[in-house]
Amino acid sequence: KTILCSCEDSSIYRWDAVRYQRDGDDQTMNSHESTEGSAEEDSD
Repeated sequence: KTILCSCEDSSIYRWDAVRYQRDGDDQTMNSHESTEGSAEEDSD
């Protein structure tokens, strides 16, 4: 039972990490896209 509990706990922690990483990627992508678009407009 202890192992099962540990496995479940690890699974949840892993999911949290993935979710956090995905959120970070989305934010970085949005920021980069916004900056790129702004720079392109300025250059034009």
